[in-house]
Amino acid sequence: MKNDVPQLSSGWHMAKIIEDIALGIGALAIPIVIHFSTSNYANSLKEQEIGVRYVELAINILREDPNKQNAKELRRWAIDVINENASIKLSANAIKDLMDRKLAPKSDGSFRAGESAAGDTL
Repeated sequence: MKNDVPQLSSGWHMAKIIEDIALGIGALAIPIVIHFSTSNYANSLKEQEIGVRYVELAINILREDPNKQNAKELRRWAIDVINENASIKLSANAIKDLMDRKLAPKSDGSFRAGESAAGDTL
């Protein structure tokens, strides 16, 4: 007696195997891709946060008296940190002012080289 169930050709059988393998690889690849994407995003956020902290430190250094011992080296480093993290770089004149004058906060919280906290020009 002949079997009434149609038999798959060997080509069709091979295509089914390849499909199953592709689905298995896809099921494994998607979580791996998602993991690496989120990991890269988290690392990028951490690097940005570190950059912000370095800029805060640089601003604090620039608020100190530029005539203190070893201040010039620290001020140069602080200016380099700010320039590295800024989309618009400091001009040569701004760098010279920051090297020679203390950065002080204005009443609105912004900063300008050569001004005291009261807004008086130094």
